[in-house]
Amino acid sequence: TLLEAAAYLSTPSQIPEEKRVELFNQLWEDFLVSWIPKFANKLVQESRLELYRKLGQKLLDLVGEPDHE
Repeated sequence: TLLEAAAYLSTPSQIPEEKRVELFNQLWEDFLVSWIPKFANKLVQESRLELYRKLGQKLLDLVGEPDHE
């Protein structure tokens, strides 16, 4: 999945760091940034479980969205 690819590119591997950063930034801009804020807002606003609401808030913090708590 896209999140697995992002996690892989965020950890040291056989891919040179400069290339990993380039690929991660491209993945982020081309795919992840378009749906993560909406998904995270849904978690914060609609989840019954506090764990998922907190996860949603952490995602919003990561992408620089305002607090929804």
